[in-house]
Amino acid sequence: MMALADLTSITWGGIIHFEADYARTGDANQPSLQGSRVEAALSLPAPATSIDNLGRRTLPHPPSIRNLSHHQIANIRHRNHGVRKYRKSNCRCEILLQHRFLPSRANFTPPDGIHVDMDRLKKGEVNLGTSIMAVTFKDGVILGADSRTTTGPYIANRVTDKLTQVHNTIWCCRSGSAADTQAVADMVHYHLGLYEMMYNKPPMTQTAASIFQEVCYSNKDMLSAGLIIAGWDERHGGQVYSIPIGGSLHKQAYAIGGSGSTYIYGFCDANWEEGMDEEDAVDFVKDSLREAIKWDGSSGGVIRLVVMTARGAERHLYLPDDNYSRKHA
Repeated sequence: MMALADLTSITWGGIIHFEADYARTGDANQPSLQGSRVEAALSLPAPATSIDNLGRRTLPHPPSIRNLSHHQIANIRHRNHGVRKYRKSNCRCEILLQHRFLPSRANFTPPDGIHVDMDRLKKGEVNLGTSIMAVTFKDGVILGADSRTTTGPYIANRVTDKLTQVHNTIWCCRSGSAADTQAVADMVHYHLGLYEMMYNKPPMTQTAASIFQEVCYSNKDMLSAGLIIAGWDERHGGQVYSIPIGGSLHKQAYAIGGSGSTYIYGFCDANWEEGMDEEDAVDFVKDSLREAIKWDGSSGGVIRLVVMTARGAERHLYLPDDNYSRKHA
């Protein structure tokens, strides 16, 4: 069997093509394969993931081809001579990766030219890639978000609901890692339910924002979570709090976040008015998100709103079919 010493690394599956000079092994009937092209199909077991010192799941470096045992080489085949064994004398080779296999480098650029840096996300993680915002108005607060979830350049979900209820009149907008923000929202939902049982009264929006901030700041090295918390309570009325990545807490009249927010800072500053009525506030949020979707490739889909007042929460849905102009049930 040939020794594959000239190969340094290989993926966990793939096809290797060799251009090699092979010497005879002593079999008089074995043909010379000088300058011939031989194909070796490798089938390696998928490696187990490991946890690094920041608690992130990582994949080990692809194994060295030098360490492969002979039985891991499924076959060595020459197109004219069937399956045979040859002894290598000189070998020049190249690795041709199939799309269904993982590349040996995280920043590998496949033949179609799409470059994906998957090291930035944990294994299996998707990025919300988002436009979110929340505003206060005369009678309460309005939260809004697009619905596109991305994994690198790929759209993983077109109709994601990024508005999550954590208590009766307290909601949050989620951006960053979908898994991280869902986990944080579930934790806060649990603590707010516990708070209401212990004190026999509903929690205030400020209480919810403080719990969100404690969780995000305590785990800032392990989370990718940008959140906006908004709610209505009898003591303070409508309130909006922003928690960017890193875990700091900011109370604001209105807050925007996610990748699409970069494109609408000027629009929001030019059109924001203190003490708007509900209709004007809905139009402001809807128009802002429509501009973010227009310019940001990671934002898109439908626009979802939650209007919160003393009456409770009311959900709105706007579709791109009619340019987000008509509310749907």
